[in-house]
Amino acid sequence: MMLACAPTVMLEPAPTPTHPIDELATVAPCVCSCSPESVIYVIVALQDIPEGSPFMGGFIGRREWPMSVRETLPADTLTDEAQVISQTAKINIVQGQLITRGMLNHE
Repeated sequence: MMLACAPTVMLEPAPTPTHPIDELATVAPCVCSCSPESVIYVIVALQDIPEGSPFMGGFIGRREWPMSVRETLPADTLTDEAQVISQTAKINIVQGQLITRGMLNHE
């Protein structure tokens, strides 16, 4: 019997949300022994990123997300740092939060 890997999710809503996306869950790294074929990598904030700030190296990183629960990801979740670098944050983003296209000001 094979057990599915599941992410550890910590709900941390913004104290005074200004946008519905501010209430997204933050995600801890997958702590199971998933094989490389059973995970995808998603982009998350490595630190708090204030609205209007440019995304730079060190602000974002990749985290494993089990393929078995891929449907739990927002449809516009980003999977490549190149899609984020040099963009600016449309909203306040908290450390650990998944980065989606809707959080970026497309310049």
